[in-house]
Amino acid sequence: MIPQLIACILTIQDAPADRVLANSDCIRSNMIEQALEQLYVEEYDSALVTCQRLQHVVPDDPIASLLQLNIYQAQMRAYRVRIFESKLDSLITQAIEQADRKAKNTQSAEMLFMQGSPRSILALHSFRQGEWAKAITALTHSLHYMKKSLMKDHSFVDPKLSLGFYKYYQYKMLNLGLGLRKSAYNEATSLILEVWEKGRYLSTDAGFALQNMYLHESDYSKALEVNDWLTERTPNHPSILYHRALLMQSLQRPQVALDCWLALIGRLQSYRMQSHGYLAECYLHVTQIYESMNAIVHRQEINQAIALARQHSALRNPELELESSFQKPDDIDKEIQKLCKKYCSADQ
Repeated sequence: MIPQLIACILTIQDAPADRVLANSDCIRSNMIEQALEQLYVEEYDSALVTCQRLQHVVPDDPIASLLQLNIYQAQMRAYRVRIFESKLDSLITQAIEQADRKAKNTQSAEMLFMQGSPRSILALHSFRQGEWAKAITALTHSLHYMKKSLMKDHSFVDPKLSLGFYKYYQYKMLNLGLGLRKSAYNEATSLILEVWEKGRYLSTDAGFALQNMYLHESDYSKALEVNDWLTERTPNHPSILYHRALLMQSLQRPQVALDCWLALIGRLQSYRMQSHGYLAECYLHVTQIYESMNAIVHRQEINQAIALARQHSALRNPELELESSFQKPDDIDKEIQKLCKKYCSADQ
C-alpha cells in the first residue's frame, strides 16, 4: 500500500495536467484503501491521521468525512460505548454538506452514494437517540440516493448494503405475511452478499452484517463461513470474537467458545472506556460454559465469573453504553440473578 502511494505521488512531479489529475485519483484511491485497512485492524488513530491527509489531497471531497464517521461509529459498535456521539453529530452535518455541494457538479454513482451514506448513519444515530421522525426522514433520503446510485452504475454495488439493511429491517420488524417476510429476508441477504463479494469500499462491513444476520437466524454454517473469513483478516476484533463465541457455544464447542469470551473480555478491558453491560454479558456466558463443562469441577471459576457478571451489570450505564443485539439488558440481568441464586446461596 505505502509503495503504491509513494509511486502515485512521485509521478505527479513535472507531469501534464491530465496526468496530475489521474494521479490525484490514484492517491485518493490508495489513501481510502489504507484508511479502511487501518480501520479493520483497529488502528483507529492511524486511520484518522490518514483521513486528515486525504482531506488535504481532496479538500472538497466528502470521502474523508465519511471515513471518519465510519471510524468513530465502528469503535462505538465494537466496544458498545456512546463515547463519540458528539463527534458523529458534527461529522454527519459536514459530510452531508460536502456531498451535496460536490454533487452539484459531479452526479456520479459514487457521489450519489456519498450523499446517501451520511444520511444512513444519521438515521441510525437518530433511532438510537429516540428521534424517530428525524430518523425516518434521513432513512428515506438515504434510500433515495442509494437507488439513484445503482441506477447510475449497476457495477458499483456498495449502495446495496443500505438497501439490504432496510430489507432486513422490514423482515424483522414489520407485520408482513410469512411469504412476504421470507421474501424480504432473501432479498436482504442477496443484496448484502453481493456487497461482500464485490464491494468497492464496504466488503468487510457487509461481512460483519452477514455474520450477524445469519447468527440471528440460527444459520450457523453460513455464519461460521463469514466469521472464518473475518477472523482470518482481523482475528482479535471485538465484534468478530463476540460472534465467534456465540457460534461456538451454539455449535457445542465450549472450550473454543470460552477462549473467545476470555479474549473478548481482555479486549474490552483494554479499551479507553469500558462497557459494563457488555462485560456483564461476557461473564454470564463464561459462567454458563463452565457450568456446561462440569459445575462441580469448575465451581471456583463459576463463582468468580458470576460475581464479575453481577458487578458489571450493576455498573451498566445506558446513557453511555450501547445494548447487545442478541440479549436485552433486562434478560441478561435475570439470567445473572438466576445463577447467583443457584450458586451464591449454595455457598452460604
